[in-house]
Amino acid sequence: MNIEQNYIYIGIALIVIVFILKAILGRKKPPTEDFVCARCKSKEKYTNRTIEAWRRGFKKIYCQSCHHLWLKNNPHHKKQQYHTSGGGCLSVLVLFALISVLTYGVIKYVS
Repeated sequence: MNIEQNYIYIGIALIVIVFILKAILGRKKPPTEDFVCARCKSKEKYTNRTIEAWRRGFKKIYCQSCHHLWLKNNPHHKKQQYHTSGGGCLSVLVLFALISVLTYGVIKYVS
């Protein structure tokens, strides 16, 4: 086996690994496009806020109007910011480098 073939195998392995990781770690979405507000019972489309609430396991999801009303009645929650994990570019790069080195080592050992 020559060096060009090793790079081809490494590239194919990395593409497969990326697709597998994307399938495993992909962001979950609600099963439907809309939900029923827990307060006013109106049917609403999911927004980024309500999707994040759904991902966090909240059982009661509110429409924008009811959510604003709740915030108005609970002012101490206005200042609280919730941040979602962005996935971390550094961890992805480290994982990618580790998988690359391991794949190259396995190919080199087999050939």
